[in-house]
Amino acid sequence: MGFVGFLNTLLAVLFPFWPWEIFIVYPFVLEFYSRKADKPEEAEGPAITKTLVLVVSYFAAVFSGVGHTLGLIQALDVLLLGGDGICNALPSPDGGFLWCVTMSLHLAFMIPMGYYFIYIVISPDRLLPPGGNLKATFYFRTALFFFVGGVSQIIPYLGQMAKSPSEILSILTSPGFYSGRAITPGLTEFLEPIIWISYGIYSAQKAKSLSAEGTYTEIV
Repeated sequence: MGFVGFLNTLLAVLFPFWPWEIFIVYPFVLEFYSRKADKPEEAEGPAITKTLVLVVSYFAAVFSGVGHTLGLIQALDVLLLGGDGICNALPSPDGGFLWCVTMSLHLAFMIPMGYYFIYIVISPDRLLPPGGNLKATFYFRTALFFFVGGVSQIIPYLGQMAKSPSEILSILTSPGFYSGRAITPGLTEFLEPIIWISYGIYSAQKAKSLSAEGTYTEIV
C-alpha cells in the first residue's frame, strides 16, 4: 500500500465521521462561555476566559496542524505536480479535477495556520501571554481560526457550485461532499463554514475593540 496509500485510506475512513453538526454549534458554545465570564456576578470569570484560550489554541493546533497534515503530501501532489492527490482519499463528486484543486487549497490554508497554533501551544509564554489581556487573546485566536477555517472549508463547495450552478439545489440536498452521510446534507456542510466565517469576523472586531481598551500582546 505504501505510506501515501495508508494516509489516503485513513482519511477515507475518517471523513464520514467528521462531526459537522458539532462544528456548527462550536462557536456558539465558545461565545456563550465568553459572555458568561464577563458577567459581574461570575466569580470564575478569569478562569473561564483562561480555559477558553486554552481550548481554542489546543483545538486549532491539533485539528488544523496535526489532523490536516495527514493530507499535506496529497495536496502538494495536486498543486505542484498536477496529480490526483487528495482525490484518492476523497473522490471528486463529479469526477472532475476542480475538486482536487479546491480541496488542496483548503489544506494549504489550514495546515500553516495549524502550525502557527502548534508554535503557540509549545511555549507557555505564547500560549498564555503573561500580563496580557486574555479576552483579547481569545478573540484574536478565534478570529484567525474560524475565519481561515471557514473560508478554506467553503472553497470546495463554491467551486462545485460555480462549475454547475444548475446543480446547486441538488448539492445542498444530497449527502454532503465531505461526510457522504444522508443525515448530513450538503446544506449542513455549506452552512457550517458560513457560521465560522461570521464568527471569525465578529471575533476580529471584538479583539480590535478589546486591544484598544488595554494592553494586549500576542507573543510571536
